[in-house]
Amino acid sequence: MMKQAHSRAQIQQEYSTPQPTAPVGIGAAGGKKQSLLENIEKMERQRQERRRLMEEQKANKRERQIQNEAQGKNIDAEFDIMIERERLYPES
Repeated sequence: MMKQAHSRAQIQQEYSTPQPTAPVGIGAAGGKKQSLLENIEKMERQRQERRRLMEEQKANKRERQIQNEAQGKNIDAEFDIMIERERLYPES
C-alpha cells in the first residue's frame, strides 16, 4: 500500500500553532506575563549588583597596586588582597 500524499494546506493546518483565544494580559496569561516581567527586573537588579561589585573589586585592585608600587613590593595586587583577607578573616 502507498501512503496518501497530504496537501500543503493540510500539513500547514496540522502543524500550525494555535492562536490565543484571549488578548494578552487577560486571564491566566496575564499572571504569567507579570511573573516574567518580575523575573526580568530581578535579573536586571542582580546584574547591576554584580557589575557594582566588579567595579568595586577593580578599584580595590588598582588602589592596592598603587600601594604596592609605593612600598616597593613586586607582588600581584589580587594575590596581596587575598593574603590580607586570609590574615584578617581566617576560616575556623
